[in-house]
Amino acid sequence: MNTVHLEHFVAFVECGTRAAAAKKLYTAPQSISKSIQALEREFGVTLIQKSGRAIAPTPTGRRFYEEASEALGCIERLRLIASADQAPSPEKIAVAIATAPFDSSPVIGKHIEAQNQGASPVELSFLFGPSGSCLSAVEEDVADCALVFGKVEKPGVTCHRLFSLSPTVLMAHTHPLARQRALRFEDMLLFPIAAPTDMRHCRQLIKERFREQTGRSVAFQHVAQGQEKKFFLRESGLMFSANRKMLDSIPSYLLAKEITEKESFAISCFYIEKEGIHRSVSAFVIPRLRRAIFPQKVPSR
Repeated sequence: MNTVHLEHFVAFVECGTRAAAAKKLYTAPQSISKSIQALEREFGVTLIQKSGRAIAPTPTGRRFYEEASEALGCIERLRLIASADQAPSPEKIAVAIATAPFDSSPVIGKHIEAQNQGASPVELSFLFGPSGSCLSAVEEDVADCALVFGKVEKPGVTCHRLFSLSPTVLMAHTHPLARQRALRFEDMLLFPIAAPTDMRHCRQLIKERFREQTGRSVAFQHVAQGQEKKFFLRESGLMFSANRKMLDSIPSYLLAKEITEKESFAISCFYIEKEGIHRSVSAFVIPRLRRAIFPQKVPSR
């Protein structure tokens, strides 16, 4: 398998067109097309399809995109580890963690703390907040590196993909849509929807998905934490959340419902750091973040 083909396909899905993907990767649109065709031949599947003038990934293509994104992230981490030499690492590293991509975090604090226990050449300290705040913390030298949702393309900052997640939707057991096996965007528009707390990337992406699938705009409602959120959800409100398998827990009065396979989408999480940070720091921090996000035992529900 040629990893360049994977990179081209992932860029196509994220950018939406071959031309935009080619511009992002500094290549020709024909190269993007050839890479996708090569993957389709190799695996015997159809990854993209035409709908009028638009070209979009098939349901299989969307699943393939998620796994390809993860595979490329693994390859990048292997490169980081391989490039790390014996230069001394700083004694303390501050990591800013985006904890609320949709108001339920796949980054579990207790798992992060567990990863930081025991003898270690580097002591990790953590800041928590939405992606925008975490990015600012890196830019303003408050944090050495960060985990954020949405790719960062700014001078002086390097960005490595960690993982992608497909969102679910939280609702009360008594919600009118609770009996549906999977949710459609058209159905969700009939009910109030809470605004995602991570506004830098997630809110706009969800709005775009509603326009793509329904041709209509969604008006988010701002809901405070605590009793206001609980009342909102019990009164037929909906709230986007991280992938169910990645959630540490959800309140007993709530259900986590998948979006239909045809309409599902993915949000990518990236590790960012200021240029000039020694590569051995990345090789140390990234595996610990991954183990905190993907603990070996996923709690049952």
